[in-house]
Amino acid sequence: MIARMLSVCAILSLIGMTRGLAQPAGAGPLAKNSGADRYTALVEQLGSADAKVREAAGKKLLAAGARALPALEKGLGNADYTAEHREAIGKLIQQINEAVDKRARELLGRKIPAINEVQGVPFFQIVSDDLDKLFPGCTFYGLRFRQFPVAREVPEPFKMNNAFVVKPDGSARDVTEAKNLQDFFQDNAKVDDAGKAKTATRAWLRIAEDLENDGFFRFTIPEESLLVVKHGAQLKASGKAVVANQVGGNRGQIEVKLTFEEGQLLEVDQSSKLRQGPRPICQARRLLDPDPVVRTMARQCILTMGKSAHEYLQQQRRVAPPRLREAIDEIWERIVREDW
Repeated sequence: MIARMLSVCAILSLIGMTRGLAQPAGAGPLAKNSGADRYTALVEQLGSADAKVREAAGKKLLAAGARALPALEKGLGNADYTAEHREAIGKLIQQINEAVDKRARELLGRKIPAINEVQGVPFFQIVSDDLDKLFPGCTFYGLRFRQFPVAREVPEPFKMNNAFVVKPDGSARDVTEAKNLQDFFQDNAKVDDAGKAKTATRAWLRIAEDLENDGFFRFTIPEESLLVVKHGAQLKASGKAVVANQVGGNRGQIEVKLTFEEGQLLEVDQSSKLRQGPRPICQARRLLDPDPVVRTMARQCILTMGKSAHEYLQQQRRVAPPRLREAIDEIWERIVREDW
């Protein structure tokens, strides 16, 4: 029995999981995305009995791209939807992710040749209303070499997390390093009042969230954390991206202080204190384990990871036999229904 339990992926990363179980995550609402209600309605229409309605909704969601993904992912776990409805949602999510990756490679590969050598690691779009306001027409992309459930090698010159921006004229920049991101803000953002300073702070934090993230943190930026103070000719802004209600056993925050003078970003002071909860190793494959203790541990660990486990569960679902696929669907439905 002992040998068997030790083989279950080192007791499902026992230490990390135990810490996660001690404080189960109750995911609170994140900041609303622009058009969220509209996207939710379109996701609903994907299950319409009218083929024309389904087709029109799919086209609109596909055109919305990455902005529609939160509504689609929520719909994927809706227990009230039929299997056919959820299958249509899953296919659309895959189409959008593939389209984002393809477009990113087309735009960035011409300017940053090393990107052409990266295979099997998809780009994702960094979406934010504040980035849109501050940098009209610019598109931000992320590239993450995930370390869970299997660690990916990070080739030179990349880091585990990377961020890039494509401007309307087609020029592209790597803004992974804080200095490069600061230079981009200095060159492209004019911040001359308190409102714009708050927008810039949220925009900076939005990129920082992805650069500090292993893919399993969810953040929110509390409005009360955003402060702007005028000191002579300078505007000093500060804000925090906080791990959302300790989702997935994670905790901590990213804090930034930005100083502006004559409309330009003069100085940046960023600090982060993040603590990881449990991470996926082999839990999905143990949902139907003959040992009830192992099954319970696997379920609880996945629930503790919450919505951050979505990509991992979908990867496992694609290669799972039918019964295990049903078990994965059931636990994802529970995560969404109970808002883990």
